[in-house]
Amino acid sequence: KPLFSIIPSLPIAFELAILFAAFAVFGGAIAFGGMPKLANQKFRIPSFARATDDRYVLAVDSRDKCFDLVGTRALLDEVGGEGVTDIPPVATSEKRIPRTVWMAAAVLCVLALVPAVLIAKARNSTSTKPRLSFVSDMDHQPKFKPQTTNSFFPDGRSMRPQVEGTVARDDLREDDQYYLGRNSGHGGLAANAAEKDSDGWVTAFPLTVDESLIRRGRERYQIFCATCHGQGGDGDGLVTLRALELEQGTWVKPTSLHAEPIRGQPVGRLFNSISNGVRKMPGYASQIPVRDRWGIVAYVRALQRTRTATSADVPSEILPNMRELN
Repeated sequence: KPLFSIIPSLPIAFELAILFAAFAVFGGAIAFGGMPKLANQKFRIPSFARATDDRYVLAVDSRDKCFDLVGTRALLDEVGGEGVTDIPPVATSEKRIPRTVWMAAAVLCVLALVPAVLIAKARNSTSTKPRLSFVSDMDHQPKFKPQTTNSFFPDGRSMRPQVEGTVARDDLREDDQYYLGRNSGHGGLAANAAEKDSDGWVTAFPLTVDESLIRRGRERYQIFCATCHGQGGDGDGLVTLRALELEQGTWVKPTSLHAEPIRGQPVGRLFNSISNGVRKMPGYASQIPVRDRWGIVAYVRALQRTRTATSADVPSEILPNMRELN
Protein backbone atom coordinates (compact mmCIF):
# COMPACT_ATOMS: atom_id res chain seq x y z
CA LYS A 1 0.00 0.00 0.00
CA PRO A 2 1.16 3.59 -0.48
CA LEU A 3 2.69 5.12 2.61
CA PHE A 4 0.08 7.89 2.93
CA SER A 5 -2.95 6.32 1.23
CA ILE A 6 -6.05 7.83 2.80
CA ILE A 7 -8.81 5.39 1.84
CA PRO A 8 -7.09 2.17 3.06
CA SER A 9 -6.12 3.99 6.26
CA LEU A 10 -9.66 5.06 7.19
CA PRO A 11 -10.63 1.76 8.93
CA ILE A 12 -7.40 1.81 10.94
CA ALA A 13 -7.89 5.47 11.84
CA PHE A 14 -11.44 4.71 13.00
CA GLU A 15 -10.25 1.84 15.20
CA LEU A 16 -7.46 3.98 16.68
CA ALA A 17 -9.94 6.77 17.41
CA ILE A 18 -12.12 4.34 19.37
CA LEU A 19 -9.08 2.97 21.21
CA PHE A 20 -7.73 6.38 22.19
CA ALA A 21 -11.22 7.51 23.22
CA ALA A 22 -11.37 4.58 25.63
CA PHE A 23 -7.94 5.48 26.98
CA ALA A 24 -9.05 9.10 27.43
CA VAL A 25 -12.16 8.08 29.38
CA PHE A 26 -10.35 5.78 31.78
CA GLY A 27 -7.31 8.05 32.05
CA GLY A 28 -9.50 11.10 32.68
CA ALA A 29 -11.45 9.30 35.40
CA ILE A 30 -8.23 8.33 37.13
CA ALA A 31 -6.71 11.81 36.80
CA PHE A 32 -9.79 13.72 38.00
CA GLY A 33 -10.07 11.31 40.91
CA GLY A 34 -6.64 12.31 42.12
CA MET A 35 -5.20 8.88 41.53
CA PRO A 36 -2.90 7.18 41.86
CA LYS A 37 -2.04 8.16 45.42
CA LEU A 38 1.39 6.94 46.29
CA ALA A 39 0.89 7.41 50.06
CA ASN A 40 -2.04 7.39 52.49
CA GLN A 41 -1.93 8.42 56.12
CA LYS A 42 -4.20 5.53 57.13
CA PHE A 43 -1.45 3.07 56.34
CA ARG A 44 0.46 4.38 59.40
CA ILE A 45 -2.18 3.03 61.81
CA PRO A 46 -1.40 -0.60 62.82
CA SER A 47 -5.07 -1.42 63.42
CA PHE A 48 -5.95 -0.41 59.85
CA ALA A 49 -4.51 -3.72 58.62
CA ARG A 50 -7.64 -5.44 60.00
CA ALA A 51 -9.99 -3.17 58.07
CA THR A 52 -10.43 -5.72 55.31
CA ASP A 53 -10.54 -8.75 57.63
CA ASP A 54 -12.98 -8.44 60.55
CA ARG A 55 -13.22 -4.70 61.13
CA TYR A 56 -14.23 -1.57 59.33
CA VAL A 57 -12.83 1.93 59.55
CA LEU A 58 -14.74 5.19 59.81
CA ALA A 59 -12.69 8.22 58.77
CA VAL A 60 -13.79 11.82 59.41
CA ASP A 61 -12.12 14.55 57.39
CA SER A 62 -10.99 17.41 59.59
CA ARG A 63 -10.93 19.78 56.63
CA ASP A 64 -14.74 19.95 56.68
CA LYS A 65 -15.90 23.41 57.84
CA CYS A 66 -18.42 21.81 60.20
CA PHE A 67 -15.84 19.55 61.82
CA ASP A 68 -15.75 19.61 65.63
CA LEU A 69 -12.88 17.68 67.12
CA VAL A 70 -14.27 17.46 70.68
CA GLY A 71 -17.81 16.62 69.60
CA THR A 72 -16.68 14.02 67.06
CA ARG A 73 -14.44 12.25 69.58
CA ALA A 74 -17.22 12.23 72.18
CA LEU A 75 -19.66 10.76 69.65
CA LEU A 76 -17.28 7.99 68.66
CA ASP A 77 -16.56 7.09 72.29
CA GLU A 78 -20.29 7.06 73.05
CA VAL A 79 -21.11 4.52 70.30
CA GLY A 80 -18.29 2.23 71.37
CA GLY A 81 -15.64 3.14 68.88
CA GLU A 82 -12.28 1.42 69.34
CA GLY A 83 -8.91 2.82 68.46
CA VAL A 84 -10.09 6.38 67.97
CA THR A 85 -7.00 8.31 67.05
CA ASP A 86 -5.80 11.34 65.15
CA ILE A 87 -4.05 10.72 61.83
CA PRO A 88 -1.52 13.38 60.83
CA PRO A 89 -1.49 14.49 57.18
CA VAL A 90 0.97 13.05 54.71
CA ALA A 91 4.17 14.99 54.38
CA THR A 92 4.75 16.85 51.14
CA SER A 93 7.86 14.82 50.43
CA GLU A 94 5.83 11.60 50.50
CA LYS A 95 3.48 12.87 47.77
CA ARG A 96 6.26 13.25 45.26
CA ILE A 97 6.79 10.52 42.69
CA PRO A 98 10.10 8.78 43.38
CA ARG A 99 12.93 9.47 41.00
CA THR A 100 13.24 5.81 40.11
CA VAL A 101 9.66 5.86 38.80
CA TRP A 102 10.48 8.76 36.50
CA MET A 103 13.58 6.96 35.25
CA ALA A 104 11.63 3.78 34.60
CA ALA A 105 8.96 5.75 32.70
CA ALA A 106 11.62 7.41 30.56
CA VAL A 107 13.18 4.04 29.73
CA LEU A 108 9.76 2.64 28.76
CA CYS A 109 9.09 5.61 26.48
CA VAL A 110 12.40 5.09 24.71
CA LEU A 111 11.76 1.35 24.34
CA ALA A 112 8.29 2.08 22.93
CA LEU A 113 9.94 3.90 20.03
CA VAL A 114 12.07 0.90 19.09
CA PRO A 115 9.29 -1.06 17.28
CA ALA A 116 8.30 2.03 15.28
CA VAL A 117 11.92 2.60 14.25
CA LEU A 118 12.35 -1.05 13.23
CA ILE A 119 9.13 -0.96 11.19
CA ALA A 120 10.22 2.22 9.41
CA LYS A 121 13.63 0.69 8.68
CA ALA A 122 12.08 -2.52 7.31
CA ARG A 123 9.67 -0.59 5.11
CA ASN A 124 12.38 1.51 3.52
CA SER A 125 15.00 -1.21 3.04
CA THR A 126 15.35 -4.58 1.33
CA SER A 127 16.69 -7.88 2.58
CA THR A 128 17.67 -11.25 1.15
CA LYS A 129 16.39 -13.04 4.24
CA PRO A 130 12.81 -14.33 4.51
CA ARG A 131 10.42 -12.24 6.52
CA LEU A 132 9.70 -13.07 10.12
CA SER A 133 6.80 -15.44 10.71
CA PHE A 134 5.02 -14.85 13.99
CA VAL A 135 2.00 -17.07 13.22
CA SER A 136 3.55 -19.95 11.31
CA ASP A 137 0.38 -22.05 11.08
CA MET A 138 -1.28 -19.22 9.14
CA ASP A 139 1.71 -18.47 6.91
CA HIS A 140 2.40 -22.13 6.14
CA GLN A 141 -0.93 -23.92 6.03
CA PRO A 142 -1.08 -27.65 5.32
CA LYS A 143 -2.85 -27.37 1.99
CA PHE A 144 -2.37 -28.03 -1.72
CA LYS A 145 -2.75 -25.25 -4.24
CA PRO A 146 -4.26 -25.72 -7.73
CA GLN A 147 -2.11 -27.22 -10.48
CA THR A 148 0.35 -28.75 -7.98
CA THR A 149 1.44 -32.32 -7.27
CA ASN A 150 0.26 -34.52 -4.43
CA SER A 151 1.78 -37.94 -3.81
CA PHE A 152 -1.24 -39.03 -1.76
CA PHE A 153 -3.42 -39.68 -4.83
CA PRO A 154 -2.48 -42.28 -7.47
CA ASP A 155 -2.58 -39.74 -10.31
CA GLY A 156 -0.16 -37.45 -8.46
CA ARG A 157 -2.41 -34.39 -8.79
CA SER A 158 -3.63 -32.18 -5.98
CA MET A 159 -6.78 -31.12 -7.85
CA ARG A 160 -9.53 -33.72 -7.76
CA PRO A 161 -12.07 -34.21 -10.54
CA GLN A 162 -15.71 -33.62 -9.82
CA VAL A 163 -17.57 -36.60 -8.46
CA GLU A 164 -19.63 -38.14 -11.22
CA GLY A 165 -23.27 -37.26 -10.91
CA THR A 166 -22.69 -34.30 -8.59
CA VAL A 167 -25.16 -31.48 -9.10
CA ALA A 168 -24.57 -28.03 -7.64
CA ARG A 169 -27.32 -26.45 -5.59
CA ASP A 170 -29.98 -24.79 -7.76
CA ASP A 171 -28.31 -26.30 -10.84
CA LEU A 172 -30.50 -29.38 -11.36
CA ARG A 173 -31.60 -28.88 -14.97
CA GLU A 174 -34.02 -31.72 -15.59
CA ASP A 175 -36.01 -29.97 -18.31
CA ASP A 176 -33.98 -30.70 -21.47
CA GLN A 177 -36.42 -28.77 -23.65
CA TYR A 178 -35.88 -25.57 -21.67
CA TYR A 179 -32.16 -25.85 -20.90
CA LEU A 180 -30.90 -27.66 -24.03
CA GLY A 181 -33.55 -27.05 -26.66
CA ARG A 182 -33.92 -30.80 -27.20
CA ASN A 183 -36.47 -33.39 -26.28
CA SER A 184 -35.69 -35.82 -23.47
CA GLY A 185 -33.49 -38.66 -24.63
CA HIS A 186 -31.64 -36.50 -27.16
CA GLY A 187 -29.90 -34.25 -24.64
CA GLY A 188 -26.31 -33.19 -24.68
CA LEU A 189 -24.37 -30.15 -23.61
CA ALA A 190 -23.00 -29.55 -27.09
CA ALA A 191 -24.93 -30.77 -30.08
CA ASN A 192 -23.39 -31.17 -33.52
CA ALA A 193 -24.39 -28.29 -35.77
CA ALA A 194 -24.61 -30.65 -38.75
CA GLU A 195 -27.33 -32.81 -37.22
CA LYS A 196 -30.66 -33.04 -38.93
CA ASP A 197 -33.39 -30.66 -37.86
CA SER A 198 -35.53 -33.64 -36.93
CA ASP A 199 -33.00 -35.06 -34.45
CA GLY A 200 -34.78 -34.23 -31.23
CA TRP A 201 -34.91 -30.44 -31.52
CA VAL A 202 -37.94 -28.83 -29.92
CA THR A 203 -40.20 -27.10 -32.41
CA ALA A 204 -42.24 -25.05 -29.92
CA PHE A 205 -41.04 -22.64 -27.29
CA PRO A 206 -40.86 -24.31 -23.85
CA LEU A 207 -41.92 -21.07 -22.16
CA THR A 208 -44.59 -18.44 -22.64
CA VAL A 209 -43.68 -16.01 -25.41
CA ASP A 210 -45.02 -12.54 -24.68
CA GLU A 211 -44.10 -8.97 -25.52
CA SER A 212 -41.75 -8.61 -22.55
CA LEU A 213 -39.77 -11.69 -23.59
CA ILE A 214 -39.42 -10.45 -27.17
CA ARG A 215 -38.36 -6.99 -25.98
CA ARG A 216 -35.77 -8.57 -23.73
CA GLY A 217 -34.58 -10.73 -26.60
CA ARG A 218 -34.28 -7.66 -28.82
CA GLU A 219 -32.14 -5.93 -26.20
CA ARG A 220 -29.84 -8.97 -25.82
CA TYR A 221 -29.69 -9.39 -29.60
CA GLN A 222 -28.50 -5.83 -30.08
CA ILE A 223 -25.79 -6.37 -27.46
CA PHE A 224 -24.45 -9.81 -28.40
CA CYS A 225 -25.63 -10.54 -31.95
CA ALA A 226 -26.06 -7.35 -33.95
CA THR A 227 -22.31 -6.67 -34.06
CA CYS A 228 -21.93 -9.50 -36.58
CA HIS A 229 -25.45 -10.36 -37.79
CA GLY A 230 -26.59 -6.76 -38.16
CA GLN A 231 -29.67 -5.04 -36.82
CA GLY A 232 -31.87 -6.68 -39.44
CA GLY A 233 -30.23 -10.12 -39.28
CA ASP A 234 -28.69 -9.94 -42.78
CA GLY A 235 -25.13 -10.63 -41.61
CA ASP A 236 -23.98 -7.05 -42.20
CA GLY A 237 -22.97 -5.99 -38.69
CA LEU A 238 -20.15 -3.56 -38.00
CA VAL A 239 -17.69 -6.36 -37.23
CA THR A 240 -18.57 -8.07 -40.50
CA LEU A 241 -18.17 -4.89 -42.53
CA ARG A 242 -14.80 -4.20 -40.95
CA ALA A 243 -13.62 -7.76 -41.57
CA LEU A 244 -14.66 -7.54 -45.22
CA GLU A 245 -12.72 -4.28 -45.56
CA LEU A 246 -9.58 -5.98 -44.24
CA GLU A 247 -10.08 -8.80 -46.78
CA GLN A 248 -8.68 -11.46 -44.49
CA GLY A 249 -9.28 -15.03 -45.52
CA THR A 250 -9.91 -16.21 -41.97
CA TRP A 251 -13.24 -14.38 -41.72
CA VAL A 252 -16.45 -16.26 -42.45
CA LYS A 253 -19.42 -14.00 -43.10
CA PRO A 254 -22.34 -14.79 -40.80
CA THR A 255 -25.23 -16.52 -42.49
CA SER A 256 -28.26 -14.32 -42.98
CA LEU A 257 -30.97 -15.14 -40.48
CA HIS A 258 -33.45 -14.81 -43.34
CA ALA A 259 -31.86 -17.56 -45.43
CA GLU A 260 -34.16 -20.49 -46.03
CA PRO A 261 -31.97 -23.05 -44.14
CA ILE A 262 -32.02 -20.83 -41.05
CA ARG A 263 -35.71 -20.08 -41.35
CA GLY A 264 -36.43 -23.79 -41.47
CA GLN A 265 -34.47 -24.64 -38.33
CA PRO A 266 -36.51 -25.53 -35.22
CA VAL A 267 -36.36 -23.12 -32.32
CA GLY A 268 -34.43 -25.69 -30.31
CA ARG A 269 -31.61 -25.75 -32.83
CA LEU A 270 -31.43 -21.95 -32.89
CA PHE A 271 -31.24 -22.02 -29.10
CA ASN A 272 -28.41 -24.56 -29.28
CA SER A 273 -26.49 -22.41 -31.76
CA ILE A 274 -26.69 -19.46 -29.38
CA SER A 275 -25.69 -21.61 -26.42
CA ASN A 276 -22.81 -23.61 -27.93
CA GLY A 277 -21.87 -21.67 -31.05
CA VAL A 278 -21.51 -22.73 -34.68
CA ARG A 279 -18.48 -22.38 -36.96
CA LYS A 280 -16.79 -19.04 -36.15
CA MET A 281 -19.56 -17.99 -33.78
CA PRO A 282 -18.70 -18.69 -30.13
CA GLY A 283 -21.15 -20.05 -27.57
CA TYR A 284 -22.86 -17.57 -25.27
CA ALA A 285 -24.15 -19.96 -22.61
CA SER A 286 -21.77 -18.51 -20.02
CA GLN A 287 -22.79 -14.91 -20.76
CA ILE A 288 -26.50 -15.01 -21.52
CA PRO A 289 -29.00 -16.62 -19.11
CA VAL A 290 -31.28 -19.36 -20.42
CA ARG A 291 -34.42 -17.22 -20.49
CA ASP A 292 -32.62 -14.43 -22.34
CA ARG A 293 -31.41 -16.93 -24.96
CA TRP A 294 -34.98 -17.99 -25.59
CA GLY A 295 -35.86 -14.31 -25.82
CA ILE A 296 -33.24 -13.91 -28.57
CA VAL A 297 -34.72 -16.88 -30.42
CA ALA A 298 -38.17 -15.31 -30.17
CA TYR A 299 -36.82 -12.01 -31.50
CA VAL A 300 -35.05 -13.81 -34.38
CA ARG A 301 -38.35 -15.44 -35.28
CA ALA A 302 -39.95 -11.97 -35.23
CA LEU A 303 -37.20 -10.65 -37.55
CA GLN A 304 -37.76 -13.54 -39.93
CA ARG A 305 -41.49 -12.93 -39.89
CA THR A 306 -41.00 -9.34 -41.06
CA ARG A 307 -39.81 -10.58 -44.48
CA THR A 308 -42.70 -12.96 -45.13
CA ALA A 309 -45.57 -11.43 -43.16
CA THR A 310 -48.93 -10.88 -44.82
CA SER A 311 -51.88 -8.69 -43.94
CA ALA A 312 -53.34 -11.61 -42.02
CA ASP A 313 -50.42 -11.39 -39.55
CA VAL A 314 -51.20 -7.75 -38.66
CA PRO A 315 -53.81 -6.95 -35.98
CA SER A 316 -56.98 -5.55 -37.49
CA GLU A 317 -56.77 -2.30 -35.50
CA ILE A 318 -53.29 -1.55 -36.88
CA LEU A 319 -53.81 -2.62 -40.49
CA PRO A 320 -55.63 0.59 -41.64
CA ASN A 321 -52.78 2.76 -40.39
CA MET A 322 -50.24 0.65 -42.26
CA ARG A 323 -52.22 1.00 -45.49
CA GLU A 324 -52.19 4.78 -45.08
CA LEU A 325 -48.41 4.69 -44.71
CA ASN A 326 -48.09 2.77 -47.96
